[in-house]
Amino acid sequence: MNQMNALNTISEIDAAIHNPARLKIVYLLSRNKNMDYTALMDYTELTSGNITTHLNKLAQAGYISIKKSFKGNKPNTSVKLTELGTKAYRNWGDNILKILPEDTKQQLFEGLINNIRIPKYGQLSLRDGYPYLLTEQAQYLMHGFYGKGVCLPPKDEACVW
Repeated sequence: MNQMNALNTISEIDAAIHNPARLKIVYLLSRNKNMDYTALMDYTELTSGNITTHLNKLAQAGYISIKKSFKGNKPNTSVKLTELGTKAYRNWGDNILKILPEDTKQQLFEGLINNIRIPKYGQLSLRDGYPYLLTEQAQYLMHGFYGKGVCLPPKDEACVW
C-alpha cells in the first residue's frame, strides 16, 4: 500500500469505534448477544458516568441499542450491538488490517498457517475445518484481498462471557 492510500485509510477509521473505551464496549458486544450495563462496566473497568457517555455516543451513531427494563423490582439496562454497529466494527478491522506493516501481516499469516490440522478421517468436521477457514483468510491477507473473509480481530470462539 502506498503512503497516500495508507493515509487515506487512516482518515477513514471510524472515531466512534476507535476510541479505546468504545472499542472495548464494541468488542464485548460483538462476542455476546447482549450485555447488561453493570457487566459492561465490570469488564471495561469504566466508571458509571464514563460508560454512560460512551454508550450514548455509540447509540447516537446507531451502533448499539439500549433497552431499559425491570428485573424484579430493580432497573436493568441491556445493550446490544446493531447490524450497523457490526458492519462498522468489521470496517474498522479491515482498515486496521490494511495499514499494518508487512512484517506484521507476515506474522499473522504464519500464525494462521501453523494452526492447520489434517482431518483425522479424511472428512472435514466443523472442528477440523475451522483452521482451513483460517488458512483461506491468511491467503487473502497475504495477497491483499482485504474484506473478503478477513475480519480483524477474528471472533474468539472461546469467549464465555
